[in-house]
Amino acid sequence: MQSFDRLEAEPWSIDGLAIVDGRLYADGWVFPEIDNAIESRFSINGKPPDIVQAVDRPDVAELFARRKNARSCGFHLEHPIDLSDSLLELHCASRFDTPRTRARNSAFVPLSGPAIDRAVPSADQRFRVIGNRDLSGFLRIGCTDAHKLLALIAADFPALEDLRVLDWGVGCGRVARHTCDSFGAFTGVDIDADNVRWCSTNLPGRYESILLRESTQFAGGEFDVIYGVSVFTHLREDLQNHWLAEIRRLLRPGGRAYVTVHGRTAVEYGCRPAPEIEAAVARLEREQFFVASANNQLEGFVPEPDEYVNVFHHSDYIHRHWQKHFASVEVIPGYIYTHDLVVLER
Repeated sequence: MQSFDRLEAEPWSIDGLAIVDGRLYADGWVFPEIDNAIESRFSINGKPPDIVQAVDRPDVAELFARRKNARSCGFHLEHPIDLSDSLLELHCASRFDTPRTRARNSAFVPLSGPAIDRAVPSADQRFRVIGNRDLSGFLRIGCTDAHKLLALIAADFPALEDLRVLDWGVGCGRVARHTCDSFGAFTGVDIDADNVRWCSTNLPGRYESILLRESTQFAGGEFDVIYGVSVFTHLREDLQNHWLAEIRRLLRPGGRAYVTVHGRTAVEYGCRPAPEIEAAVARLEREQFFVASANNQLEGFVPEPDEYVNVFHHSDYIHRHWQKHFASVEVIPGYIYTHDLVVLER
């Protein structure tokens, strides 16, 4: 078995997070970096935590047997929280990030404001979006994904309030509840009409249901920014090509799309024995794009549930094929946890 000093992307994981009597407690793991001690990597809203303890994690080492020193990855931290803040950012510094991609190694927790006060969708509606019914994860991970996107969009377009933005695959607003107030005009679309109705009733912005194999009714060049979290992860190649062309049509010249894919990061973090990971990596290298399995999360709520599958993209495939539609293509490994983020410029 081949071992590595570092994987292509190294997301970190929070296994448990709680705020009790104004104090944050967090446990998780992050792979060690050379000359970057775990005790010095963390900050909470820009300040070092009161307590940071390294923890031995043989369970992580078993799952990531290919990664050297994986066992020395656990952490426990504590810090007082100012509950008057609307947002908590827990950041783990990495020497592989640039200022533009810094948020890749941040987790965000909403403390107050509209994202907390708004109604929440039902457990079944949440399941169709994230594959489980956990409300705390829906809110915390949705907040994290949203603010990672907001940070990157703001790095590319500093005046967020001037942007016309489309959430492509809005679902029941997992990300939108944290982003819809940030832009000049906000629109969400999805093939799940029931979830679209929920968003229309409970979130600011306009929301439209769409069909998988048809173009939208929006005008060409209507949007400055389009983002889509875990949509291209579920589309066969013909549907992928259809939506690449439609996204290009909807963006104004110079506009950008931010979309996620299952790539090398998702394969490496598959929580399977090392031989299976190696086989999956080899398949990705060989086939470049493949359908891995069916996905029944939308069954009963969309006209063509069999078309909703789980797919994987190699970064070389993305550069080779998606460049046909866009002026530039950038792949940021592991930007949205185990999803790679693709930035497309019209």
